[in-house]
Amino acid sequence: MYEVDYRGNLYDIPNGFFWVSVENMLRLANKYRNAKTLQMLQKSLEQRFVYRWLLDNINEVSEEAICLLDAGNSLIRKTFKYRVDFDKERSEIQINNWDVAVKIIVESN
Repeated sequence: MYEVDYRGNLYDIPNGFFWVSVENMLRLANKYRNAKTLQMLQKSLEQRFVYRWLLDNINEVSEEAICLLDAGNSLIRKTFKYRVDFDKERSEIQINNWDVAVKIIVESN
């Protein structure tokens, strides 16, 4: 969540559970000309915790978990092209956050 208002101050709360790399999200944002996502990525190029953890521990991840990651990757790739249009109607969802939760993507469809 970004630009969360708390007692008159704005805070950014990155999604540490996001598993996709900054580079992959940059490619998608460029491909679909998503200016909001590109802007967010340029502000914070830090890889998220789960992405970094997976790099070091992928051999310990079960086949079922790999299937879930693949499904999540597919969901992000297939829905990314709709983010700009969806944001025009429902900006409060913050669908253009580069590290948006899959739950938000699923519930937005």
